[in-house]
Amino acid sequence: MRTLFVLCLAGLTVGCNLAKTRTTQAVSSAAQQPEDEPENLVDPPESWAGSWTRKYYDGTEQRFEVSDDGHYVRGELVAGGEDVFSSYTFELRRDSAGRLKGATRYELKDYPDSELQTKWQITTRDAQSFDARVEFVELGPLGGLLERGTEQQTFRFTPTPVAEPAEPEVVASAESSAEPAAEPAAESAPPPAPPAMDWSAYVTPLPSYAHLLYEGMAIGHWAAFGMGAPGQLATTRTALVGETEAAWIIETDNQVNQPDLMLAVFVDKQTGATLRAFVGMRGELAKEKTLASAPAAAEGAAPETVDEQITVAAGTFAARRSEQSGMTSWVGIEGDAEGVLLKTESQYYNDELEALEADVSIELAGRSWNTLRLQYTSGNQMWQARGDLPWFPNAGQLRFQSPAAEAELVGMGDDAAAELQLPE
Repeated sequence: MRTLFVLCLAGLTVGCNLAKTRTTQAVSSAAQQPEDEPENLVDPPESWAGSWTRKYYDGTEQRFEVSDDGHYVRGELVAGGEDVFSSYTFELRRDSAGRLKGATRYELKDYPDSELQTKWQITTRDAQSFDARVEFVELGPLGGLLERGTEQQTFRFTPTPVAEPAEPEVVASAESSAEPAAEPAAESAPPPAPPAMDWSAYVTPLPSYAHLLYEGMAIGHWAAFGMGAPGQLATTRTALVGETEAAWIIETDNQVNQPDLMLAVFVDKQTGATLRAFVGMRGELAKEKTLASAPAAAEGAAPETVDEQITVAAGTFAARRSEQSGMTSWVGIEGDAEGVLLKTESQYYNDELEALEADVSIELAGRSWNTLRLQYTSGNQMWQARGDLPWFPNAGQLRFQSPAAEAELVGMGDDAAAELQLPE
């Protein structure tokens, strides 16, 4: 069965947040938007300290309390998202133009002990708000990374009031008036610039890469996916570069939007579980990463399922209904709809299949693919391979389109070699 339903958990983008939940998988396991330099900030404030608030489609808000020491801007989520996040912080750094770049760290309640990191970049602002390029991730039910991309968000900025310094009291005396004025003290040297950001600290290996396993895996196989805003796709390549008796060694580049920052993972051949992970720059010696704990199994009985007929915009289908983590979903169980997400309902978002079209031929990566095209009322579309699957198949997703992001297979080959040096 091709199970396509997704739990979108990150809550970071216009298309993937507490108010609007993506309901389809995307094709890339680590693709991001191009690292274009943003325009200079319009009249950047002297201090970013205060409250940063973002609003979602249903009117819900998340508020961050933010401090600014002149070099680093740090924030913590203090209101909103309590049902999704156990913790949520960010750290941004000023560059020479006054722009802010950095990353977030957060933990999801449904994935305890699995800290995630994503990239933020402030681009433009006016007096009361600013725009930010924010990265999102989307995880499957077993913790596999289904989508990683970048979209734009707007934050409302409420600065912390700054008290005016009191004027020092000056007491004149006969002696002081007779003395010549003292020379002003020399200006103190500016504080040293903060060290360059180590982006490797923000690379988090997943507990499992089962979504990348496929029959016929062979050393040298690679697949490249492009993902980003429409017309601005950045390429990420995943390659099988080695093996041990128990594990495949898989490399992926373009981590946290850094093209030469690479992740190498030792993946259990049978289960897809991550056994070891290393991070480093292309061609250089990597360092081993500490692995996060696997997602804890939910307490209580397994989700109850019921087979029933359901009618959605695309028609009437035989489906299996299940409820988990506050979401009810219906997945097709027969014919072309087998394994296809037909409908989802939750507190924050509802979506359903609007069109299903079989045997759609598309040209990608230099060859023709037979696909199943799915379109949802949310505006999301995807093309799933039928028959032949791409390497590192991620449920066979070849192309994904949403109003704010796109992803597609852009290349495949069998000549990959290790590009990251692993310690002995």
